[in-house]
Parts: sequence; C-alpha cells; structure tokens
Amino acid sequence: MSIKSLLFIDANQYLELYRTVKAKKLPAALEELQDYIFVTKQVVDEVHRGQVRVAASFLADQLKKWELKSIALPDHLVSTTTDKKHVGMRKKLPDISKRCKDAKEEFSRLLKN
Repeated sequence: MSIKSLLFIDANQYLELYRTVKAKKLPAALEELQDYIFVTKQVVDEVHRGQVRVAASFLADQLKKWELKSIALPDHLVSTTTDKKHVGMRKKLPDISKRCKDAKEEFSRLLKN
C-alpha cells in the first residue's frame, strides 16, 4: 500500500456524524474503506472526548425545533360556507398543541436517561 492511497479524516469530521440525522449507512462505508483510512490515537481520543457533548448539543437543537408556536386561523378570511370547518379546526388546535407538548416532554425525558 502506498502513502498516496491513505485517507486522513479529521476528528471534527467524525464528530459531524453526531450532528447528522441520516448517517446510518456511513459507518458501513467507512468500514469498507478501513484499510485506506489513517486514524491516529489523538483523533480517537478527540472523538471520544467530544461525542457526548456534540450529540447532546445536536439533540438539544432538535428539541428546540419541536416548539409549536400558537397557530392562528384568521377569522376574516373565512367565508360562511367554511365557517363550520373553521370552528371545528379551532377546537382541535388545543389538543394538537397539548399532544405536541407531551411528546416533546417525553423526548426530553428520554434524552436525560
């Protein structure tokens, strides 16, 4: 194997895996190329030190995105033919909001375990 065929991946690139939603196939691809990837002990140590911090930060950001802001249905845009649907939707909104809040709290509890 020549030096030209080696690939060095910085620790930050490995840590990026903990910030990625769809990376399930990447470890298999890296394993397939393992003979060509050069990893130093320093890179391994940096990844081990940072993986929990990076994953926690990523999950906290995902939790923030889960925020459900108040949804308003403007009554001035509703005609008399859609008024019943409008009222029905307004009645559903508090339940939707509560279910979203409950799911967010459950997700938050899972993150703390």
